[in-house]
Amino acid sequence: MAESGVRLTGDWPEFRRAVRNLANFPFAKFHAFAGETIINQTQARFDSERGPDGKPWPESARVKRFGGKVLTDTARLRNSLSKRADGDKVIVGTNVVYAAIHQAGGEIKAKRKPRLVFNIPGVGIRTAKKVKIPARPYMGFSPEDRRELAEELRGLVKELTKK
Repeated sequence: MAESGVRLTGDWPEFRRAVRNLANFPFAKFHAFAGETIINQTQARFDSERGPDGKPWPESARVKRFGGKVLTDTARLRNSLSKRADGDKVIVGTNVVYAAIHQAGGEIKAKRKPRLVFNIPGVGIRTAKKVKIPARPYMGFSPEDRRELAEELRGLVKELTKK
C-alpha cells in the first residue's frame, strides 16, 4: 500500500521555543502603544480637519463666519481623549457629552421648550426647532494607523521569537 502525507523538516526545537515565547506576548505593552497611537492620530485629525478615511470635515457655521478650525473652538473635545489599556484590551474615548453627535452626526431638537436658543457672537439671539449636525468622524482607523500598529506588532513578535 502506498503512503501519502507531508514530511516537514527543520529546526523543531527552535520552532517550539519560539512558540513558547509567544505565550509571553506583552499584550499590555501593545495595547498601551495602540492606545497612544490612536490618540495621537486622532488629535492629528483635528489639525488636518479630516476623518480617518481622509475626507475633509464639513465646515461649521462658526468657521465659515469667523474662521478657525472645525471641532476646535475650545479644543475641549481634542484634549479630552484618553485611554485605558491592560493585558486584555485597550479602550480609547472621551467623556465629552457632545462627542457622539460630532462623530456620527445627527439632529438636535428642543426638549423642554418649543425652540432651541442660540446666542451667536456678532449676530445675536437666534432660535430653531432643530439643528442638523453633519458627521465629522474624528475617531477610527486610517490606513496609516493600521500600518503603524502592524509594524509595532511585528516588532514585538520578532523580539519574542529571537530569544
